[in-house]
Amino acid sequence: MSVAALAFAFAPASDAAGDAVFEVESVEASAGSSVEVKISLTSNPGLWGVQAEISYDGGLVLTNVKSGNIMNVTVGPYDQKPYKLYCENRALSDTTATGTLAVLTFQVSPNAAGTLRVSMDNFDAVNYAEEQVPCIPASGDVVIGTKVTGVKMSEETLAMKPGEQHTLSAIITPSNATNKKVTWKSTQESIATVSNGNVLAVDAGKAIIIATTDDGGYQATCLVTVQTDEVHVDGVSLNTDRISMKVGESATLYATVSPNDATNKKVAWSSSNPSVVVVTSSGKVTGASEGTAVITVTTEDGQKTDTCVVTVSNGSGDIRVTGVDIDRSSVSLKVNDTITLKATVSPSNATNKNVTWTTSDSSIATVNSNGVVKAVAVGKATITVTTEDGQKTDTCAVTVSEPAPQPSGDNTLLYVGIAAAVLIVILIAIFVMRSRGSK
Repeated sequence: MSVAALAFAFAPASDAAGDAVFEVESVEASAGSSVEVKISLTSNPGLWGVQAEISYDGGLVLTNVKSGNIMNVTVGPYDQKPYKLYCENRALSDTTATGTLAVLTFQVSPNAAGTLRVSMDNFDAVNYAEEQVPCIPASGDVVIGTKVTGVKMSEETLAMKPGEQHTLSAIITPSNATNKKVTWKSTQESIATVSNGNVLAVDAGKAIIIATTDDGGYQATCLVTVQTDEVHVDGVSLNTDRISMKVGESATLYATVSPNDATNKKVAWSSSNPSVVVVTSSGKVTGASEGTAVITVTTEDGQKTDTCVVTVSNGSGDIRVTGVDIDRSSVSLKVNDTITLKATVSPSNATNKNVTWTTSDSSIATVNSNGVVKAVAVGKATITVTTEDGQKTDTCAVTVSEPAPQPSGDNTLLYVGIAAAVLIVILIAIFVMRSRGSK
C-alpha cells in the first residue's frame, strides 16, 4: 500500500545542526495485556518533519498511535508492517523542541514470553530548509513478565496499643510475578496509619489496612484493633442510702466503684443543700442545720452516680443509737435455702431504730430489707446490717453449699410391691374370718 510523501511548508532554516536522536522506551508488560511504548526525540537539530519505519516482534499487535507533545502524527493503517510513522512539527516558534514524539499502543499476545523488540529506522527527515537531517536508529524492549493472580496479607488480624508499630507484608502470587508493587491504605487513619506496610497505632478503635496490587488490582486486608489497658467504670454504690444525724454530728459514706479492677476509681462528692449538710472530698458528711439534703457521689470515669438522703435534726429529746447486733454471727445454708436474720438496736429505747441490710456478694447470697437471706450459689458472703442513726454495723458470715442429692428414678416397682403387700394382708384377713365362721 502506497502512502503519499510528506509535503513540508516553507519556513526559515534552523541554525541547529547535528543528528536527530530518538529513543524508544523499554517497558514491562504481561502476556495478554495492553502496553504503551513512548517514542521520544531527545536531540533535535531543527526538524520540520520526519518519516520512519516502526518494526516490532510477532508477539505484539499495534492497536493505536497518537501524537506526543512536539509533533503531529498522521495516523496510517495499523496493520501495515513495518508501520510507517509520519510526523510534522507543530511548534513553529521552537524548531529544536524535544519530548515525546508519539505513543504506540500494542496488544501483547497471550502466549508471548521473553523480550520483544520495537525499533525505529529507515528515516526520511528534513529541516525547515528541506535539507535532509541524519537520524540515528533506536530500539526498545517490551519485557514480558508473569501476571499477578492474587495477594494475601502476612497477618489477617492485628492487636495493638496506641503508639505501637508493626510491619505487614503483602504476599504476591505467583512468587515470580513481574510487577509486585502494591498500594497501602488505612480505612481509619485516626485509628491506625500505614506506609509501605508499616502500621502505626494512633488511638483506640478498629481500622482495616488494605494492600492493592498495581498489576490486576487484587486486594488483601488486615483488621487492626487498637486498644488500651484501661478498664472502664460501670457503676458505683454507697454503703447506705439514708442517714439521720443531729446538727454538728458527722458520718462517713463509703463508695464502692465497680468493677473491682476499674482503672480510674476517682469519685466526686456533692450536697444538694450545703447549708443543711456539708460533704468533704473523702465522703465525710456533717449536719449544718435542721433539714434534709441529698449527697451524691459521681465517678470521674463514666459519670456513674449513687445517692444518700441525710436528715438533720436539732437533737432535742432524741435517744441515739449506740450499737446493733445480729442474732447470728455465722450461718450455713444449702443452695435455695432461706433464713431470716434479726437485728437488735441498742439501746432498746433509741429514737431511730431503722436499719439497712446489704450483702457483700449477691451472686452467693441475697438479703432484703427485712433481713431475709436467700442462698443463691456455692460460696461465701457477708451480710451487713447498718443503723440509720449513727451508722453502727454488725455482720453475719454466710456459707452456702450444694443441696443434698434427691432420690431419683422409676418408683413403679415400689408402688406395685406395696399394693401387693396390702392385697396379701386383705386376703389373709378374709381367709381367717371364713375359717372362724365355719367352726
